[in-house]
Amino acid sequence: MSLNLSKISPLILLFTAVMLLSGSVSSSAADIPFVRGDANTDGVVNLSDGIWLLQYLFLSTPEGECAAARDFNSDGQVDLADALGVISFRLLDGAPPAHPYPYCGDSSIGECASYPTCPPVPDVQVNRDELGVWFIEGGSIFELYEAFGYEVAVDRLWQAEYFRRLCRGRLAEVYGVDQAQTDISIRLLGYSDEEYLAGFENISERAKELVLGYIAGFNRRIEELGADPTDLPFEFTDFGFFPEPWTVVDVMSLQVTLLRNFDSEALSTHQLDNAVLLAELEDEHPQDALAMFDDFVGSMTQMLRR
Repeated sequence: MSLNLSKISPLILLFTAVMLLSGSVSSSAADIPFVRGDANTDGVVNLSDGIWLLQYLFLSTPEGECAAARDFNSDGQVDLADALGVISFRLLDGAPPAHPYPYCGDSSIGECASYPTCPPVPDVQVNRDELGVWFIEGGSIFELYEAFGYEVAVDRLWQAEYFRRLCRGRLAEVYGVDQAQTDISIRLLGYSDEEYLAGFENISERAKELVLGYIAGFNRRIEELGADPTDLPFEFTDFGFFPEPWTVVDVMSLQVTLLRNFDSEALSTHQLDNAVLLAELEDEHPQDALAMFDDFVGSMTQMLRR
């Protein structure tokens, strides 16, 4: 697994990931981890899987034990589109398999009787380029987002604190009575802690893992600063408090506030137009889109070095 986070706000990335994964998914206790597209169940997705699928469809090859692995596009059917999907992916710069890929994930529809080989998951690695932009590769979904949360906290701890207080109706604790009306509005229009926790329980297991990983990484950084506050952002010292650990309620309230903000902001900042443009470019270049189109004018992100 990998995240290229060079040009996108980390808070928006977290919001987007949780929203995409937030649908409730029923899961059977008998579900077996598998890799999507690995039709011949050898632990990798390559051209041999496309050939295997053609043989399965037209030459009566034995079915094997993991139908979900054969369903390359995750549409609930194993057909010619899946075979062509594998071949296009490996030979023609086509789209990759649907989740789970490239590492194992559980079958949410219980179609795997067994799956013999799960590719090893590499350790998480975090690297920064010459502009201070960080790149995360490897790891499970929890480990990936644990590293994500940690790096966000390193770079944006005060920004995150401001948004947390905005979303929870706690700005006046820091900025005084001038922000009381904002806090009152948020508390009147927002949800209770119990409602946020109930919402968390209703998202998919994978989304929960993502959120908990992010929180763990964020709090790891806060713990480090508690032991050595040398790099604690100036604003905390200026206002005279230390950041509290982040919780599930903090993250869920952030999702709600960002979603409501997008309603008005999406039109004024042309986000919808940009999303349509990027989707069209990704359709034309599914494997290389980020590398080709992640450098629009004005998108450069950099961090000043000491």
